[in-house]
Amino acid sequence: MNLFRPQVPYRFRPPQYSPWFKPVTSLISRYFLTRKFKVRNIKISGAERVADLARKRQPVLVAPNHADHADFSLMLTVARRYGITFHFMAAREGFERGTLQRFFLQKSGAFSINREGGDLGAIKTAIRILQKGEFPLVIFPEGEIYHHHEMLDELKRERVISFTGIGGTTAYTMAPLVATGTFDVVLTALNYSLL
Repeated sequence: MNLFRPQVPYRFRPPQYSPWFKPVTSLISRYFLTRKFKVRNIKISGAERVADLARKRQPVLVAPNHADHADFSLMLTVARRYGITFHFMAAREGFERGTLQRFFLQKSGAFSINREGGDLGAIKTAIRILQKGEFPLVIFPEGEIYHHHEMLDELKRERVISFTGIGGTTAYTMAPLVATGTFDVVLTALNYSLL
């Protein structure tokens, strides 16, 4: 339970993606990455597959680890570089921070989810996005920001684990997840440097 969230009744916020807003989204996310999050360099791997599937209008679920508040802006950068548009499942708290932030999130293709209860609106929206295949859907499966990636990197170096992906799963557990036949799960890796 998030004790810091204002105790207001939850209201589902659907995505209201607007193509005219994409250049604005790009500028704002670039500003946040360089000024607020101090990111100076981004290396992306795995996005080519996402872009290829998106162009073919295949349903794609992108599930990156959630290591920093910069992750949303980083994913918008991936989208800009590869000419694709994502939809995002985002915590309700982001939409409750004010009208301007709610407007930005919804116009960027984000929709809210109440992580503390069954949110049928969010589930139906996610399923509809995947069924249509118009936009890849980004879900941060950890739900919260976890700074465990340093530990995972060390475990990979020591060959304790061979691969990290959705929520830190291993390659062995990835196979059943990817072989759904309904939609593609694409692993992405974002590596960035601070200023």
